[in-house]
Amino acid sequence: MYPSSLVAEAINRNTFPFSTQPPCQQIKLAMDVHAASIVVGRMIDEAKPQPRQTFEPADLLAWARKQVALAKAVISCYAAALRHPIDGFPPD
Repeated sequence: MYPSSLVAEAINRNTFPFSTQPPCQQIKLAMDVHAASIVVGRMIDEAKPQPRQTFEPADLLAWARKQVALAKAVISCYAAALRHPIDGFPPD
C-alpha cells in the first residue's frame, strides 16, 4: 500500500503511477450545502483532512464522480441549513 501523503499528492496532480486498482482505500467527503454553492472537505484514507473547496452544484457532481474512481469506497455526509424559518424555529 502507498503512503497516504503520496496518494494525496498523486490525486491532486492527476498523476497515478499505480496499477488499475484505485490508489486509495477510502475517501471521505464532508459537504456544507448552500443554495448557490457547496463547500467540501476531503480526507483520503487516514491522512489529515485537506483544505476545503467550494463548488457550484453541477461542478461538484463531476468532481465527485472522479473521487469514486480514485478509491475503493467513497463516504459522504452533508449539512444543510433551513432557508426559511419554520413556525417558531429558530426561536426569537
